[in-house]
Amino acid sequence: MSRFCSSHIKSSEDGAGLQYSLLPSTAIAMETPPSDYRHTNGDFVNDTSTIVIGLQPPPPASAYERALWRARGITTSEIDPSEPGSRGLHVVTKRVPTAVTDSGDDSTDTVSSGHSSPDLSTQGLRTPIDSPDISSLSLKDEAADMCLFVPRERASHTNANRSGPSMQSLEPSDAIIEAKFAPRSPYRKPTQTQGYTASINILEDEHNMDSDKTYVLLVDTACEDTFVMGKGVMQVLSGGRRDNQGLGMLVERTNWDLIDIIRGNVHTAIRNPVDPTLTNKEMEDRGNIIGEITFQDGGVAQLALVRSPRTCILFCYDWKREAQSTVYLYWQFGAAFAVNQRVMRDPTSGILGLGPHGTQRAYESRSSTPAPPTFLEVLEQRLSRIRTTANRRGETIAIYFALRLSPDSETYRNHVPRIEYPIQSWISFNGWPCTNEPQWNEKKIPICNPVPPDVKQWKVYLKRIKTFIVSPGVARPDLAAETGWEGTTMNFVNAQRPSGLRILLDTGSSLSYLPSPYVEDLYVNVYKRTLPDDVRTTRVTPPLPDWVERRKVQVLYEFEGKRGQSVEVYGPFERFFYQESPTRSGSNRLLEGLILPQDPDVDFGVFGLNFFQSMYVSLHKAKDGEHFVRMAPQWPENLETDLRDYEVEGLSAD
Repeated sequence: MSRFCSSHIKSSEDGAGLQYSLLPSTAIAMETPPSDYRHTNGDFVNDTSTIVIGLQPPPPASAYERALWRARGITTSEIDPSEPGSRGLHVVTKRVPTAVTDSGDDSTDTVSSGHSSPDLSTQGLRTPIDSPDISSLSLKDEAADMCLFVPRERASHTNANRSGPSMQSLEPSDAIIEAKFAPRSPYRKPTQTQGYTASINILEDEHNMDSDKTYVLLVDTACEDTFVMGKGVMQVLSGGRRDNQGLGMLVERTNWDLIDIIRGNVHTAIRNPVDPTLTNKEMEDRGNIIGEITFQDGGVAQLALVRSPRTCILFCYDWKREAQSTVYLYWQFGAAFAVNQRVMRDPTSGILGLGPHGTQRAYESRSSTPAPPTFLEVLEQRLSRIRTTANRRGETIAIYFALRLSPDSETYRNHVPRIEYPIQSWISFNGWPCTNEPQWNEKKIPICNPVPPDVKQWKVYLKRIKTFIVSPGVARPDLAAETGWEGTTMNFVNAQRPSGLRILLDTGSSLSYLPSPYVEDLYVNVYKRTLPDDVRTTRVTPPLPDWVERRKVQVLYEFEGKRGQSVEVYGPFERFFYQESPTRSGSNRLLEGLILPQDPDVDFGVFGLNFFQSMYVSLHKAKDGEHFVRMAPQWPENLETDLRDYEVEGLSAD
């Protein structure tokens, strides 16, 4: 998800007494292990070129749910609680029954409530002292293994007297709440994170390799920072007062309400490096490095850099060795000590930032101390260098995305009734992990040069979008097609934008956003529908006419390449422009638009997950700073062939 800004507060004592390892070279240097139990992963360096990490796809959701998944109250996770805490590469790749009752295993680390109307009795509530009486909950910091959060409005008793251990005054981080999953119906599924997630394990005790805990993180190409929820995370009040240091951080924080927490979700949380009840200045005076991220959807996260490097474990597939493998990263990342409701409503435990900037931006605004390296910077030094070829000269690291819809998607059920191959979603680093490759565009699509004080992001210049009707029986792409679909040609080049519209490739956004005039023309001239005036706030668009999916359409994207040359890429109209609603079936089935009007104050467009679900995308960092992008279509009619040719056999464990 795209971000607006970040701010940073640095200790006036320059972190006296703390061991910060901030430079990329020191962040992973482990020639002298701190303990005999440490696995430094030294044998991995310069020996592996391509690793693959399986991703958990989001469950089917309506366009409305996809647009407002962090703003609505329904955010219950559907992940089997036995999966996030397990080691290995298991992700969902096959269809599952539409009605499931979970056994409610009490041993898991990450649990979510599946009840739309929660039972506020003490049944199913386990305390640190195993007491069924909620009034006897023990308020011990060491018991706060979970961070529980709320999808509801903040109650008026936020600052209530905490002299008695009532439900309303109990701090959320001091109890462990566990609930059984409710049965699921095929067309009324609760909304999980509408993003793709990766599981990363982090050691609790740096001297004990068995102390790792699993964190499910949202994969976000528009964010440079990586963070996990911290224990005792508080609620930061958006729109409140800010301090006067640097760009200024919000200063008002409060506790979450326990009743709302029961209605919400549970995060796996890490020990917080700061006391969230302190003021920003008090944290700073104690030698903590803190910062703040504001996301475009209104989410806010206040972060504190962990005090010393931590061991992160990636369970992956080594394509070169044709075996499952493990990568150990030793580095510093953030722990969220306060977030607002929009971030809390996301059931994941944090964000895995894959932005191209070299350092985590939340900590760099006015610090003389180098900010910590990003995940990509640290991982780059764990892998062998990319082999130099004519098209891959000077690359440092590359990310390949193969993102597909959930195996339970109505698209698969309605159009591909029998699929023999697993429906995998994955990211691969430094190479495409299959013998067969998609047909990538030959010319590079360079990312935009930022205008200071902005930094480089995965933004490209888009000149035009054209659509062509393909005759029945003709395979796409039909390079000879000349019949355009009237009204769908979008020209983004004008006097103010000679190179076209900047487009952010954002896996943290479920849908895509273009300037309002283009979206309005699309609905009025093509779909023959009128957008409501409040579409930017409600995110409610009218259903599309049935004839939209009866036409075989291909999309031609024209991006700006090097020296102003055009780079043309073909892709499908389906999945990017529209989807079949999972909330309706049969004669009541609806077609929903997936491109919404961008906020008028934002001067760039966003290609979100609906674009990544229609295209294979690769993002490349280069030594000379000229990072670039390549793309290839995911034609729906070639789904089974793609699943066969691009299957990573060592990835799924069923």
